[in-house]
Amino acid sequence: MFVQSATPLPAEVTQEEFSDAGTLGRAIGFEMDFRQLDSARQSIPATILAGSHVTLLKMHFNCGYHQCAYAPSGAITVGIHEVGVEDWFSATYPDQSLLPFNQASGIDLVSRRGFRAYTISVREGFLRGVSNSFQLPLADSLITPSAGGLITNSPAVQRLRCMVRSLFCGSQPLHWRETALAIELLQSGLETTAATDRSSPRAKALAIAKMLDYVDHWKGEAIGVGEVCAATGVAWRTLTRAFHERFGLSPKAYLNRLRLTEVRTQLLTAPEKVLITDIANDQGFWHMGQFARDYRLVYGELPSETLQRTTA
Repeated sequence: MFVQSATPLPAEVTQEEFSDAGTLGRAIGFEMDFRQLDSARQSIPATILAGSHVTLLKMHFNCGYHQCAYAPSGAITVGIHEVGVEDWFSATYPDQSLLPFNQASGIDLVSRRGFRAYTISVREGFLRGVSNSFQLPLADSLITPSAGGLITNSPAVQRLRCMVRSLFCGSQPLHWRETALAIELLQSGLETTAATDRSSPRAKALAIAKMLDYVDHWKGEAIGVGEVCAATGVAWRTLTRAFHERFGLSPKAYLNRLRLTEVRTQLLTAPEKVLITDIANDQGFWHMGQFARDYRLVYGELPSETLQRTTA
């Protein structure tokens, strides 16, 4: 085991043939401990594309390796392997899956000669921002990947794979596609969550009931999904699956709709001289620009238009 550093993601584009994995690792902020398994002079052609928030790596190995590595701190990283994977944490590697890892879980992979792969490293703060903006929950399989965990093949994984390939072909600059990459990565995690959840219909119905009871008890408070899970003992995965199946929304999006509904109810019955800001703040909305956009997206009008119609 080696010391894990807080090396930042690289800030420039590099295309180079590296003489060993350690040199490549330092170029991308990874801690790499690769054990060569066959006899050959190491040669690792690699291309690095770095944007403001996302770094992509394309690499090709001419030797077999036992790969042990850790991702940069502050980054959420997945591997996209094309050919040459023998096993992943001593288990058979399912073809076309994504391999998530971070500083805690790391990589334990055996690859053969001719191995080709990509990695995607996204700054965690940026991915959380995209998650909040587009109301796409950040799956546990991404934020806290377990050693040997997988993001199984899905339509989102295929879209992500195609997008990465096209960027290395020079179709568009990376900084134009960072948000789109983040969205597909979030979708990949969610689709894996849905595919691997085995909760019974009764368990899912109970999960929904527990959340709604808790929210009703703390009505008017700014409640997060994590808080609900901790207080009710419901697994995040079960809750997410249940809400997507029944309502077509994530738990977070559903909570947002509940709060918007309460705001609208109050606006429709409001006396004169009421302040929209006060009503919104009472329901946990503090960023008024985002609140107004969310409100108009759901109801087709601004809060001020609702209030104006009520008090006219």
